[in-house]
Amino acid sequence: MLRRPRLAILDRYILAEMAMPFLFGVAVFTLLAATIGVVFDLLRWLADNRLTLAVALEILVLRLPEFIILALPMSMLLTPLLVFNTLGRRSELVALQGCGVSVYRLALPILLVGFLLAGLTFGLNETIAPQTNYQALQIQTAALRRPQQKFREKNIFYREFVDNTLSRIFYARQFDGQQMQRVTILNFDQGKLDQIIVANGAEWDQKQKHWDFQQGTVYSLTPNTESSSYTSIQPFQVTQLPLPSTPLQLATETRKIEQMNRWEATQFLQAIEQTGDQKWIRRWKVGIQEKNALPFTCVVFGLIGAALGLSSYNRSQTSRGFGLSLAMIFAYYLLNSTCISLGEGGLLSPLLAAWLSPLVGLLTGGWLLFWAAR
Repeated sequence: MLRRPRLAILDRYILAEMAMPFLFGVAVFTLLAATIGVVFDLLRWLADNRLTLAVALEILVLRLPEFIILALPMSMLLTPLLVFNTLGRRSELVALQGCGVSVYRLALPILLVGFLLAGLTFGLNETIAPQTNYQALQIQTAALRRPQQKFREKNIFYREFVDNTLSRIFYARQFDGQQMQRVTILNFDQGKLDQIIVANGAEWDQKQKHWDFQQGTVYSLTPNTESSSYTSIQPFQVTQLPLPSTPLQLATETRKIEQMNRWEATQFLQAIEQTGDQKWIRRWKVGIQEKNALPFTCVVFGLIGAALGLSSYNRSQTSRGFGLSLAMIFAYYLLNSTCISLGEGGLLSPLLAAWLSPLVGLLTGGWLLFWAAR
């Protein structure tokens, strides 16, 4: 008969010691993140009678998953620091090391929890947090009576490429949510302009998967090396063109990347890649990679927290270790923000911009743990 694998007594003991400090850390850091992120604004709007207490509490509750995601890695930095300092004061760590238990073995359950929390963070960031963030924004916008932008109203611009060669430019002056107005389309053949379509309106037919253009003209051209000349001019009242729905996607999607999961963000990235707007494309590529890297922060902070706790307990420097943990949090997120900005500016690749901070944190934690073992 197969037996289920069980944790060693040492692991169960350390995990039990982690429970209360971890919950304390989650509560403190969630409260801190919520205060900075939304509570001050809610209190100001309540004081101005722009929100009712019920609406403010609803917005706060909906934003909580976002703040919990931020609090989990910070708690993983604080928890092992408190646990190992407590065990050190009770001389339990000295006894364990006297029995031959290494620093690396003591840090193992911390890393296990870090990986579990990384999975939890990934799940929250993919399922609950994007939806609740967007719902909170809608409630806040409606309560404050601000105009809610459900679509882009002006200057819908889209470029299409074939084998890195420009094949089409789509431009609409205005959009009312259903119909593009004052539309101009430039079609290219091997990089040379060969057709211009101008229409007063264009609407996407979801069933037939084509665009219906109204009241316009088709100008056909014959490009040559010197100049282009019109070969035909054909007015029309209504015509259908099998163009992609990408311009409609660009016009109707107003959510930010933090209000989407990775699949939705990747789908929208495929649309904006057709625009040729490199700054816009880089921003979304960096954001998607940041979503991939965020859960790993729990492992990085767990490793750093374990190393700091194991290296400071025997010198009775709990306060110094706690201050150092806060400094580590500040330094990590400062480095992360710098890397993200460099990635959006094109100085770092999106992959490196998002993963450089976790990599540096992992190397730092590994070095601190090695130093603690010595």
